[in-house]
Amino acid sequence: MLQGHESEVKGVAWSPGGTHLASCSRDKSVWVWEVVGDAAGSSSAVEYECADVKQGHSGDVKAVAWHPAPEGVAGCSNPGGGFLVSAAYDETLRVWADAGDEWVCAQVLGVGDAGHAGTVWCLDFEKPGGSGGPHHHQPPRLVSGGGDSTLRVWTCTPRPPGSAPDDDTSWKVETSLNNVHGGRPVYGVAWAPPLGGSVPAAPSTTPALPARLASGGGDDAVRVWEEASPSAFVEVAVAKADPPSEVNAVAWCPADRDVLAAAGDDGVVRVWRVVGQGKKM
Repeated sequence: MLQGHESEVKGVAWSPGGTHLASCSRDKSVWVWEVVGDAAGSSSAVEYECADVKQGHSGDVKAVAWHPAPEGVAGCSNPGGGFLVSAAYDETLRVWADAGDEWVCAQVLGVGDAGHAGTVWCLDFEKPGGSGGPHHHQPPRLVSGGGDSTLRVWTCTPRPPGSAPDDDTSWKVETSLNNVHGGRPVYGVAWAPPLGGSVPAAPSTTPALPARLASGGGDDAVRVWEEASPSAFVEVAVAKADPPSEVNAVAWCPADRDVLAAAGDDGVVRVWRVVGQGKKM
């Protein structure tokens, strides 16, 4: 039992290698816990030590997410240290980088016109390898969803060699999808895996798969978006539960990029499949 937060804990996330755990809370803080011992062994052999407590958000922190590459991304975080991002009621995201003896705020995203005009409810990183598609971006990308019914796709341009983690000002909005849930908040968002179990490895002569996102929101809908051209996503599928219910979270199956789970206010988890040429669900 890890104690320290002074209010509701709203989100937790493991680092890719399982060496750290991040938690966030209504107390406006982000805690980074270090796993000491063999996490794969018995529970008695493992301890969790608080590596750092980060303040900075002026509102409740709703979600945390680690970049999925265990070694981090050279130029976009401290090489070898990894990094995570937090999203909050204060309409911003914060990038936290491992500087060795502490975690530092490398950048605040969303200040000014580029940000969300409402709570940032959710975020997710594009998985390593991206889609493999014709519009794949090698730099890491992050998507966030907000109370302003928008999706923001952020991309990171590597810093010049020799820069310190807190010199990072390279995350910028690549594209914005507006009014994606009919003016209602976006509560959940997820990048699809690069390739899935039901999607065979394509020969080199076959067009590769485009990047794909899913979002769930206050309009009772699950929506699927694909990258039609660089930095341009279009809606390719939509599904609504009957009876209607707000969608709180979405998650793709890691083994099949056509299968999507959605959690709703009605107490039900629905598993959807994207099917057919028209990309229906």
